Amino acid sequence: MSTSVPNRSGPALLALGLALAGMTVSFVLLREHLAVFEGDTSGGLFCGGAGRFDCNTVAAHPSSWLLGLPLPFWGIAFYAVAGALALLAWELPDDEAAAAAGIGSIVSLAAVILDVWLATIMVTQIGAICMNCVATYALNLGLVAAFWRLDRSFTGRREWLALFGRWRGVSRRDLAIKLATAVVATAAVATVFVYTRDAVAEMVADSQDEASRLLQSIASEKPVDMSRFERLPSEGPPTARVTIVVASDFQCSFCRNLAARLDELRAEYPRDVRILFLNAPISSKCNPRVKQDTHEHACWLARAGVCAARQGRFWQYHHLVYRELPPIHLDETGVRHALGRAGFDTARLDTCLAESEADSVVARDVRLWRDLHMDSVPSLVINGHVKAGGIYPTTLRTVVRALLSRPT
Repeated sequence: MSTSVPNRSGPALLALGLALAGMTVSFVLLREHLAVFEGDTSGGLFCGGAGRFDCNTVAAHPSSWLLGLPLPFWGIAFYAVAGALALLAWELPDDEAAAAAGIGSIVSLAAVILDVWLATIMVTQIGAICMNCVATYALNLGLVAAFWRLDRSFTGRREWLALFGRWRGVSRRDLAIKLATAVVATAAVATVFVYTRDAVAEMVADSQDEASRLLQSIASEKPVDMSRFERLPSEGPPTARVTIVVASDFQCSFCRNLAARLDELRAEYPRDVRILFLNAPISSKCNPRVKQDTHEHACWLARAGVCAARQGRFWQYHHLVYRELPPIHLDETGVRHALGRAGFDTARLDTCLAESEADSVVARDVRLWRDLHMDSVPSLVINGHVKAGGIYPTTLRTVVRALLSRPT
C-alpha cells in the first residue's frame, strides 16, 4: 500500500490548486473569446475592455485560435492534465509519483515558453494586453515552481512507463486513484470540448448563412440612395468600392466590437473601404422609436460626437470612446475628462452642447435610421443594402472580400 511522503504534500497541493485556478480563469477567457467571435464584447475578470488593457482586441486576433478552437480551450486541457499529474504525484508510490512530477515539470515549462511567445505577439503585433491571459502566465510560472519543488522531493528511480502502463499488481487504492484521476480529467476536457465545438460550429454556420443571404440581397435587390448619407462623418476615400454606413450607439457593446472590426478592414483596405457613422442612440430621451432609456448616456454621447465633428475631430472622438475608454467611464463626466486630456476644446464643446444644432443632427440621424427600418444597433448599409440587427464579424469580412473580388 502506498504512503504519502510528507515533504511532497505541500508542492503537490500547490500545483493542484494552481491548476484548478487556471481552469477557472481559462473558462472565463473561453467565454470572452466566444463572445467576441459572436460580435459582442466582454470586459473580463481583470480587463477594462479598452485602451492598452483590452481582452477583446486580443481575443479577436488570429493568434488566439488553434486548430479551429479558441486557445483557452487548450488552456483548460493543459490545466486538467497538470492537475491530474499533481494529484498522482501526491498519492502514488514514489517511483510513479516521481514520474508524474517530472512530466508536470516538462509540460508546465512548455506552457511558459508558449506564454512568452503569446506575450510577445500581444505587445508587438496586437498592441493590447489581456490581463486574464497575464493571470494564466503567472499561474503557469507558479506551476513550474511547484512541480520543480515536487520533483526535487524524489531521489529514487522514476518509472515513466509504469505511471500509465502499470495497472496490474498494484493496490486497489492506487488503481482507484489512477482510474478516478483519468476519468475526471478526461470527462472535464471532453465536456468543455463539446461545449466549445458546438458553440463555434453554430456560429460559423450562422455566419455563413448570413453572408450568403446578404450577398444574394446585394446582387438582386435595388440599393437605397446613398446620397442620403452625404452629411454623415466619413472615413475613407469617396471612390472606395465598398461603402459601409454604421448605425451605432456609443454605449452598445456589439457596436464597440463592430467598430474594432471595421477599423481592421479600413487598415487592410485603406483605398477600398469607406465608413460612415449614423447616430442611433437606444434611449427614449432622443429616440422616439425606443420606449425605455436603455442606454442612459447614449444621447449625450451622440450629441458630443456631433460637437466633436464641428471641431473636425469626430473620428478621434469615435476612437476615444470605442477604443480608449472602458464602458464604465462612458458617461458625461468620464468622457469630458477624457476629451480634455486628448486636447479637445472643451469650452467650445460645452457651447455646442448648449445649442440646439447637436440635438437636430441626432434627431435627423434617428429619423434616417427609422426610415430605413433598421430597428436595432448596430445596423449597416453596405453599398446601399440594409443589414439590420448586427452582423457576425466573420460575415462582415466575408462580404467585404466578396465585394472587392468582383470585377470593376
